[in-house]
Amino acid sequence: MLSKLNKMLRNKKGFTLIELIVVIAILGILAAIAVPKLGGFTKSARNRADEVTAHTIENGIKMHIANGGSFSDASNHDGKFSSVTGLEDILGDVGKPQTGTGWNIDVEGDDITVTVNKSSN
Repeated sequence: MLSKLNKMLRNKKGFTLIELIVVIAILGILAAIAVPKLGGFTKSARNRADEVTAHTIENGIKMHIANGGSFSDASNHDGKFSSVTGLEDILGDVGKPQTGTGWNIDVEGDDITVTVNKSSN
């Protein structure tokens, strides 16, 4: 009898339905917690990328002015600065921001402010 029970236990392979349901439930709970957090990381990364690009644009404008160029306030919606002679050579094509439709640039003396245009089209 003991050998028959031992033989049955050895031939039993796989998982029971209850074990599978428990594992699926645990994975579902973990996914419900992890997915929103990953979405927050994506938004944070996009905002940070725009901050870095805005700083690059600001430095490019400062270089352009230091090289004798001039710059007036501008809104940029295509990521190109071809309307300002010489600036596109410094900046190239910075592209559109990750979180908006374009760049707003405000120059008052030595104070340069670059922000993201959040308006929708």
